[in-house]
Amino acid sequence: GWASRGEVLATSIAGFADEVSIGNHGSRIFPNPEIVLRIEFPDGQPSNMGGLHWRGRSYDRFDGVRWSRSPALPPSVGMDRWYAAWQPDRIRQKIYAAPLDVRVLFALHPLLEVQSDNPHVQPLFDNSGDHIYWGSGSPSYEAVSVDGRPDSEALRAATPGFAPARNHFTQLPRLSQQTVDLARSLTQGLDNNYDRAVAIESFFHSEFGYTLDLPRSAREATLEHFLFDRREGHCEYFSTAMVVLLRTLGVHAREVNGFLGGQWNEFGQYLAVTQNEAHSWVEVWFPGYGWVAFNPTPAAAGRSEAITSWLWPGRFLLDGLQHRWNKWILDYDQESQ
Repeated sequence: GWASRGEVLATSIAGFADEVSIGNHGSRIFPNPEIVLRIEFPDGQPSNMGGLHWRGRSYDRFDGVRWSRSPALPPSVGMDRWYAAWQPDRIRQKIYAAPLDVRVLFALHPLLEVQSDNPHVQPLFDNSGDHIYWGSGSPSYEAVSVDGRPDSEALRAATPGFAPARNHFTQLPRLSQQTVDLARSLTQGLDNNYDRAVAIESFFHSEFGYTLDLPRSAREATLEHFLFDRREGHCEYFSTAMVVLLRTLGVHAREVNGFLGGQWNEFGQYLAVTQNEAHSWVEVWFPGYGWVAFNPTPAAAGRSEAITSWLWPGRFLLDGLQHRWNKWILDYDQESQ
């Protein structure tokens, strides 16, 4: 469970949840090796599997501690033709997911197509750009995403234009003047939102550290304490800080969570993503291109902790066997035969 805003302490374990909060304190985030996604690549393995962001949910409103989704959020997606024009290459993913408390269809961003041959799963696309589903059981589906992102020069040249959902993605709680001044100092002299985003992202990569230890008290579990005193934290601190700094500059940005990377299962020939890979990052709006991802968490963080247990290879083998059994026996219906 998660700690409340007050002095109640609780143990946190790694995992995806439909909430992002920086208010937890007094403990640390413990590993959770439960496998939640098994992903096959019908057209061959991508080159950078450790850097794949399995996008889940986005959030627009920050109250100083927690991120949430506004109940009446207007449509806030980019046009399909914008995303389709990012890069010519496509990446197909066949995803077998474990059922979670939140009915989310995880996939690489930007997702162009999603379909399921599972009669118990009906994919849906909500107005914020997230993919959810109706139904029950373990969702299995095929997703087609753009393989890559717009080049830096194209994003630098993006001119002011349509911005989604009015002011939802520039909303801010009360901030200290020190926080506002930091955003301005990091981006001084920069004339475009791409370079501003890169400057803030690089600031966290070079000047901050990553830790799974939570702040000691509620007083320390604040954005200002992270930025100016502690200068280390887990991914939710980094993504929150970057979104807030961008919004102080009038840049439309939002919080996103899902999973980062995974481990390749040679026996099953799929990417296994565990709850240890739960991660938060940032999406920045560029007119004419839509939402583009940035990851301010320092390198090598936000991924699995090192697997040190001697039981892990056997568990991985058993998971590959179970995946084959489910795929070729339990799900191998008459039509498939």
